[in-house]
Amino acid sequence: MDDASILNELRSLVLSKTCIQSVTPADCKKIAVEISQTLHRTLSETTIKRIFGFAHSQHNFSKFTLAALAEYVDMHPGHTVYDGWQDIDSKASFITTNTINGIKSRSELPFKMTISRDFAASDLQQFQQSECSFTAFISPPAYGRSILMSHLAEQIRNQQLAGYHNTTLLFITARDLFEKTEQTIVFEERVKTLLGIHPNESLIQYADLNYEQSGKSLTIFIDGFCELELKSRFREQLIESIFGFVHDLGDRKSIRMVMSMRSHTWKRYAKVISQSTLLTQKWFCGTHYNPDTYANVPCLDDQEIENIFLGIEDAQPLNKALRQEFRFPLNISLYHQILEEKSYLSEPPEITAAELTAQYVRNKIYRSNYYTEKIHFLRKIIHLTNFGKKGPCAPKEMLITDLSAFRNAYLELLSDGILSEDICESCASAKQTVCFSHAKVFDYFLQIELLISNEKGLTSPIDK
Repeated sequence: MDDASILNELRSLVLSKTCIQSVTPADCKKIAVEISQTLHRTLSETTIKRIFGFAHSQHNFSKFTLAALAEYVDMHPGHTVYDGWQDIDSKASFITTNTINGIKSRSELPFKMTISRDFAASDLQQFQQSECSFTAFISPPAYGRSILMSHLAEQIRNQQLAGYHNTTLLFITARDLFEKTEQTIVFEERVKTLLGIHPNESLIQYADLNYEQSGKSLTIFIDGFCELELKSRFREQLIESIFGFVHDLGDRKSIRMVMSMRSHTWKRYAKVISQSTLLTQKWFCGTHYNPDTYANVPCLDDQEIENIFLGIEDAQPLNKALRQEFRFPLNISLYHQILEEKSYLSEPPEITAAELTAQYVRNKIYRSNYYTEKIHFLRKIIHLTNFGKKGPCAPKEMLITDLSAFRNAYLELLSDGILSEDICESCASAKQTVCFSHAKVFDYFLQIELLISNEKGLTSPIDK
């Protein structure tokens, strides 16, 4: 039966159930209220008027609308009016594949050498069994969150995670939700566009109906918020829109959200969550969450390090000193790069550890765009910290002149995780600070600046 025939039959059945012989525009409100009270889902008076031809309709009626009407009149199951989820599942699978492939291609350590992390799989399973509707994997930069999310996504698709055998997985990046032509970002609207859902649909109601009929939920993975450091205003809009969407989900189980975020970004919104009873109740913080560091992704343990090194050719036997360095996933990828360039490392562990930091600086700064401006920024911050006596952070207001002159360089330092912006909680008034994200990178530039200053006899901050 085509849509026109189905619609005609639905009109007839609705009038029969509501005991209306000749429908008028005034009856549409009564019908809308009756449907909403019966189904606990909203069909507007305007929608009902469009159904009966009392209001202009520019689009075909959505599957959600037709399915709601069919449910209200108890239409025989043989009438198929809701068959759109298969298309959504197909689109979500296509997008997810592209996202995973993108992460694999950008992985600094060949993806086949990376491993899935047991704590993450366990957390995700506990999250699925809980009453929570959103969670996030949170850590400082370079902890391997994107790789972690990719492994989880593949485990879900391969039905290796309990509780996820009947879910549609949509794995996207924050950039997928960003449109250059849009002045604002509305999370729900962008997801509907990606999945091909009618603009007049409610994503939540659409997912609810599918969940009621099939028991199949929608799980949304979102990675890559750091890529929007260059568009900080849009990133903030997006995250606020996501939390608004989570708030609208309420107690529903049809949609669950899994995000990946840097600690300093999450810190900005932790207070927003704590001030909302609903968001606090619906957030699964993870078994390793530390409220002092705003992180729940632990360092690699000994077994995980061993498993990774089994896949690295020519790797030296692990000693205690280097094992501590390799608890951070970034250092393993740097070590692999050094092995490929030098084929063998004969230096003692202390020298190898220093070479890891030097390799990171080469990759992220000296071999990048705007490297001259970036070095200027980093030197300036070292001086503003009084050569480390004030810690690794400097007041952002002291960098305003440089920010306006070298904005692109600064934004890349933020995006690459070399610097991060924070709020000084110990200050009398909340002031923004700019900090080195990695202690060893701070020490690296501090030592260089101390050598330069001693040679030149400088003790005052640079002003160039």
